[in-house]
Amino acid sequence: DLLQRRILLLEQEICSLRVRIGPNPVSRLGGPPELEILGHDVNQRERELSEHRQQLRPLQLWQTRRSLEGVQREIEQANRDILALPPLDPEAPTSDMSVPRVRELMQRRAALEQRQRTLASSMTSQALRYRQSDPRWGSRRYGTSPMCTNVATAGCGPTSLAILLNYLFQEDPEMVSGGDLEFVQPPETAEYAATHGRVCNSGTAGDTMVTNVHTQWPGFRGRRISLSETATVLLGGNLVIFLCRNCTGQTTGGGTHTYAGHYMVLNGMNTGGTILNVLDPARAGIITISRSELQNH
Repeated sequence: DLLQRRILLLEQEICSLRVRIGPNPVSRLGGPPELEILGHDVNQRERELSEHRQQLRPLQLWQTRRSLEGVQREIEQANRDILALPPLDPEAPTSDMSVPRVRELMQRRAALEQRQRTLASSMTSQALRYRQSDPRWGSRRYGTSPMCTNVATAGCGPTSLAILLNYLFQEDPEMVSGGDLEFVQPPETAEYAATHGRVCNSGTAGDTMVTNVHTQWPGFRGRRISLSETATVLLGGNLVIFLCRNCTGQTTGGGTHTYAGHYMVLNGMNTGGTILNVLDPARAGIITISRSELQNH
């Protein structure tokens, strides 16, 4: 709250200073001293504003996650309250929305679930997407053997892992103090996965890569989940790495693309859970995939 108030104050001060400087500030020797002082003040406050915004972002993410946990507890309580309703007359079953108490509890749960979706989306939509073909690391060999191909060709697994870990690190205020939002990059995860899952000329063993992350990043744990668990994980403000074989998704251009075998990251879903949002590390850029595709592939 203090940071937010300070940010608002700085924004007001910068606006006021810019009004005093005028619409066409010119930096030149021999200019009015007062303009030089005002320009210095603007630059100083803009630096402070940038620093405070960087500090605020992880705190807001942390606060959102705490709020999500609280909403989840309320939803669980609402479910218990619904189950605890006394037996009703056979002509007015518990699910009958005409019964005031049933209607009240159902509406309460629906409102909580909507808030849960909004909070989760506000978090997962901030995940940074890496591309495995990024020139900064695409040509690096992925694996310990000279026979292994590079990150651009076969690094969808470690690139997806970098997306997920980098997202989790964004909640750490100490990590973002320097202003850099790339805390974990694909070269780091590719070096790790080279000895934890890499199979040259075959890809990456996802279970090995994910379940051993604590050996490289203490404090983090990874596990396999079922498709039915995915909605709960996403609604908890988390991301999910998935491997699909011969799956088709929708691309940014409005078309479709099919992968023979490819790791990607889920970072959200529609209200019904039938369409899931995707962060695709490959150039094709799938942005959504249907639940039925995941179920079948």
